[in-house]
Amino acid sequence: MLRREELLVSLALILIISVLGYLVNQFLGFGAHPILANVVFAAIVINLYRPLRSWGRKAVLRMIAPSYYQRNEHFRTILDELELIETYRSMLEKIPGTLKFLFESDIVALFVRRKGVFKVESSIAPQPIFLDGLTVDSEHEILKKLKESNHHLINVKYSVNDLNGEPPDVATMDYRSFKIFQWAIPLKTNNKLAGFVLLDKMPMDMQARRSGTLYNFVVDQMAVLLEKRKLYHRIQLEARKQEALSLIASKMAATRNTTRIFNLLLDEINTIVPFDACGVFLATSDGDNIEKFLQRGYDIRRLNPLKLKIGRGIVGRCIASRKAIFIPDVRREKDYLSGRSESRSELCVPIAGGSIIYGAMNLESNRVAAFSDDDLDFLQTIATQAGVLMERYQVDKHVNMQSEFSQDMAKAESIQRSLLPNELPEHDEIEFDIRYLPCRQISGDFYDLSSKTEDVFALGIGDVVGKGISGALIMSNFYAAYLNEAHKGNPLASLMSNLNRYLTSETDLDEQITFFLGKIDVDKGVIRYVNAGHPTPLIFHGDGSVEKMEIGGPLLGFDPDFSYEMGEIPLQKDDLFLLYTDGVTEIVGKAGQLFDESGLISAIQSLREKPVREISRLFLEKLESFNGKSSFDDDVTFIIGRYTGVPIDEFNELV
Repeated sequence: MLRREELLVSLALILIISVLGYLVNQFLGFGAHPILANVVFAAIVINLYRPLRSWGRKAVLRMIAPSYYQRNEHFRTILDELELIETYRSMLEKIPGTLKFLFESDIVALFVRRKGVFKVESSIAPQPIFLDGLTVDSEHEILKKLKESNHHLINVKYSVNDLNGEPPDVATMDYRSFKIFQWAIPLKTNNKLAGFVLLDKMPMDMQARRSGTLYNFVVDQMAVLLEKRKLYHRIQLEARKQEALSLIASKMAATRNTTRIFNLLLDEINTIVPFDACGVFLATSDGDNIEKFLQRGYDIRRLNPLKLKIGRGIVGRCIASRKAIFIPDVRREKDYLSGRSESRSELCVPIAGGSIIYGAMNLESNRVAAFSDDDLDFLQTIATQAGVLMERYQVDKHVNMQSEFSQDMAKAESIQRSLLPNELPEHDEIEFDIRYLPCRQISGDFYDLSSKTEDVFALGIGDVVGKGISGALIMSNFYAAYLNEAHKGNPLASLMSNLNRYLTSETDLDEQITFFLGKIDVDKGVIRYVNAGHPTPLIFHGDGSVEKMEIGGPLLGFDPDFSYEMGEIPLQKDDLFLLYTDGVTEIVGKAGQLFDESGLISAIQSLREKPVREISRLFLEKLESFNGKSSFDDDVTFIIGRYTGVPIDEFNELV
């Protein structure tokens, strides 16, 4: 207490005890027995001194120093609250807010010792002041001053740049140039500096009284509790790390599923290094691009459009340099590519195995400077495990490539064939047959032959400009889009225009497709169609003439704004029609000549009188004979149909 407080309390106690002594002598009649009176008086003094002194102290402080009295009461409350805090993170969050309230400060920065340096682990400051992540190296003069001083409150004058080992060049009026820190509170345990607190201001009564007993005790206890919680936190963290690494090792030995293992890695990382978003990004085989392999917490609308390149952005730089990158505040980082608006800090480590770089693991947090050196060490350990996983995956992939490729191709063939109609529609007045022969297991050719109503049939055939796997993948995507559009019931020309826009504007396929789509109305005896750059389907009339279905427009994917036209041809009884892909007309014969359209017309004319299925079988035999090889060089698909009805107009005339 202050000297005047001690004097007032002492005078008050003397007065009170004197009065009590007089009352004892006066009313209990001990005047004739002085020894007994002194014993009773001494007992009263011994039993009442402490509570009277405490009561007197509080009463005097309330009268002459109410703010000091309230602060002392807050000190006692703080001690009780600190004792109840169980976790290190909660302790870090509690201390700055408590000191801000207690000392009426606007800026509070809590520095904690980590591997020989002192780093801001928690802070409070108004905008635009940014303190989290600020680090003071072991040789800084402030540390020497704090270690040598026996005071618990030290007057200092430092700016953010004064504390920074490598201060950046800033403008004169930048807050980092101002001496915002005026007071320091050292946090010592066993006479060693465990941390310290920097404040911008302090109440005048606290400045005048720098070493109050209760205040000193609170500071010492704060240091002890902080160090204990940190030690316990590190022990728990190390135990969790070992447990996580053991679990990961066992799972890696039990499964070869890369996606499952990476999901497990991210789950275990989150228990030790909390994050708000994370991702595994893999370098592609071309050495330029980055694949978004696995992501959590990102805004898909922001992330998906980003074209990630090696050397560009934080992840790209990490992969290119094969070095970990920690960004305390991404808002100050020009290379940051925003995959989410809430991110403030980022930690990225490379995934490598031997001399090969496979990609990077990336963590992002909504808090500034959320990640520590310990977090970096742990993430690098996990990334090493991931590198082993990728190395093993590459070995397995190389060993099993042929087997897996064959299995995958068989599955792809099965899936692709399941997309296409596998049953021919039946009707009394029209008959169909189809032949579908991919030159490989999977194909870029596709077709549609389905009933829309009892008397209306969809008739389509198309070809992706490309062969093999790429053509088959594009075909599958496009065919799904076609089925979706077909269900909407739009006119043929609109349907084709919509598919064209889908292919050119709404996907990254960057491919062209030829497509013929028609609808046969058996009752009305008419075929309506749109031809988008496909080899011209033919109608063979009974009089020997051949009519071509050419109306429509260019192939799909060429011009996004093109509006397609619809053609219409009335059908006659016994009309034969043929739809085919370019694999038919581009067959090369033994002498090097093409089968071409004239050969096709000639072949069909010679078979015209036979049943549809017989025509289909014999026509295929002619193609195989002309080819002269065991298989075709391109996908071969054709549809043959015959209309045997009587158009309703002719039927009405006959009636």
